[in-house]
Amino acid sequence: GRSDLYSLGCVLHEMLAGQPPFTGPTVESVVHQHLTAEPPSVTAIRPSVPGWVAAALERSLAKTPADRFNPVALFGEAISPRTSVTAADAQPLAAASSRRRWLVPGVVAAALVVAVGVMLVRMMAPGPISITTSNISRVTTDPGLEFQPAISPNGTEVAYVSGFLEAPRLVVRSTIDIGSSGGTRVGKEVGGGHWLPAWTPDGASLRFLACTRGFGSGCDWKEVGTRGGSARTISVPHPSTRHAWSRDGTRTAFVIRDSIFATSVDSAEPELLSVQVARPRRGAIHSLTWSPDGQRIAYVLGNSLWRTTANVLNASLWVLDASGGDPLQVTDHTTMNVSPQWLPDGRHLLFVSDRDGPRGIYVVEVGPDGPRGPPQSVLSSSDAHSISVSADGKRLAYADFTVKQNIWSIPIPRSGSVSIRDAVPVTTGSQVIEQPALSPDGEWIVFESDRGGEFDIYKMPLAGGDPQLVADIAGIEFAPDLSPDGTEIAYYSPEGVFVSADGGTPEQLADFDGAWPDWSPEGLAIAFQSQGPQDVGAENIWIASRDSISMPWSDPVPLTDFRCVFPDWAPDGASLICDAGAEFARVSRGGGVLSRLATTPAVEGYAPLFSHDGSRIYFFGTHQDGSLGMWWIPATGGVATKVVAFDDPSLSVFGGAVGPENLYFTISEYESDIWVMDLEW
Repeated sequence: GRSDLYSLGCVLHEMLAGQPPFTGPTVESVVHQHLTAEPPSVTAIRPSVPGWVAAALERSLAKTPADRFNPVALFGEAISPRTSVTAADAQPLAAASSRRRWLVPGVVAAALVVAVGVMLVRMMAPGPISITTSNISRVTTDPGLEFQPAISPNGTEVAYVSGFLEAPRLVVRSTIDIGSSGGTRVGKEVGGGHWLPAWTPDGASLRFLACTRGFGSGCDWKEVGTRGGSARTISVPHPSTRHAWSRDGTRTAFVIRDSIFATSVDSAEPELLSVQVARPRRGAIHSLTWSPDGQRIAYVLGNSLWRTTANVLNASLWVLDASGGDPLQVTDHTTMNVSPQWLPDGRHLLFVSDRDGPRGIYVVEVGPDGPRGPPQSVLSSSDAHSISVSADGKRLAYADFTVKQNIWSIPIPRSGSVSIRDAVPVTTGSQVIEQPALSPDGEWIVFESDRGGEFDIYKMPLAGGDPQLVADIAGIEFAPDLSPDGTEIAYYSPEGVFVSADGGTPEQLADFDGAWPDWSPEGLAIAFQSQGPQDVGAENIWIASRDSISMPWSDPVPLTDFRCVFPDWAPDGASLICDAGAEFARVSRGGGVLSRLATTPAVEGYAPLFSHDGSRIYFFGTHQDGSLGMWWIPATGGVATKVVAFDDPSLSVFGGAVGPENLYFTISEYESDIWVMDLEW
């Protein structure tokens, strides 16, 4: 009855005011207002409505059913004219009048409920959207890297980043004059790398992330005009690589660990929108994007490495109400689902996924309760990495992304430095290898490769020969490291850190996430980095140990209580080195910090590695002049010396290992281009 009364109140409001209590451009926006917004007073639109009628109408439209009239006949009394009649005039007609008065509105209310229900079912029921593509054109043809596209609101220009993967630069090109050469490089005075371009609502400026060291370190958000001019720093409520501005530019959303916040541009006080409770392994939140009406925020959970690489770890899409609440899962987490982009209707999400094998572009409808039907393919097998949609939804830009990543070697120079161009391949072929490691006897190199379709562990004799599959382990494995006797291998996967003996059943070292395992020289301990069982806060170094070979492993314990990553044992096994951010920390087996080693103010270093004899610490570094390379410092600290210059923009170094006479690198040969197409839907 009180539901019917609400419907009747809506009808009466429209009869008196000439319009319904709630209006909007879409059915969803109207329904959202019915659920959350207070209706306008009818007297504000029609001042001649009597006060008692306005009061009764307001009560009939109360959000809480218990606040409405009960029984509904009280509503009739409340809106009755406030005039007196004689008993003789009124009584003979009272019963019939009352019957007529309540019969008609009752029928109207019932009919309205049915009509509204039918309308909502028809308008909001799941149904596949039909999207056709045309005029697919390649915007860039230069060799090397062009990715992270951001198409302008009117679809006539596209911004992207180009150059070294470690430090790309911002470029703007026309999507109309496809044959033009080059592009406009904006923000040229901003050093370091440029990442994640995004247009301002008026299309006159670009926002981008400028980082002094790789991606995520020493970063500021900048804004620059697309026709040039100086870039200015944008003030944000929290330093993070995970910010997104609403379409109208009035709000921003950002992530701190597992929490999503929002704030308006005229208020510095952030509002907590939601905490991501469901967090799979490697479950970082990133790639936030606002719906056109500012009512919802889509984001990616998992595989944050994808933003700046061709990483293929699993990730899922989620949607959150911009006013807060529990997020809704849109896709599963069994494949990679990334780069969400809203269509203008605010109901459909375009995204990139490898759910059917090769990467392609898909669309899914998202309702108030989650996805409506399975994702539909828009452009399959496009090898799309990331996408961007114009404000009217009529143009789409995407970057393809192919990569070959093999192991190369280069002799350690006795003095001075050499160019990465002097390296020679150790492995060849169309495969991706991320992290090599050498066996203690120097005879084997072990690595993960996707040469068999998914990442598995292989080893290969350095003297020459073909790669050998170490073990057919289910799932995907990364960063393998051989035990000192060569019979066991440690690695990590999306599920955690594992040890496999002689290719047998893997044993998980911990029931929580971890990465980059490293054997101690005597084979009785494995160090790895992890955020621990709670999977929050900074990563530090943990150690699992055993009393002797073949004995059970103990539960891992934290070695450090500060952020430290990429552990590497000293050859004597008495300590290890790890990357503590602005410096390297040398830590004893008991957890004591023996020394903190700076790499000089001119060079920012990461991923330290001991030399074979323990006298040096090698590391990847970026000089303040922007040059990249591998450097070394004495194990006791001192001035950094460059040994290999990463001076070929077509070759990007991912990982490395140090041998007695040679340095080994995984070198990426990237090729990506920007494409545009027209959409009709």
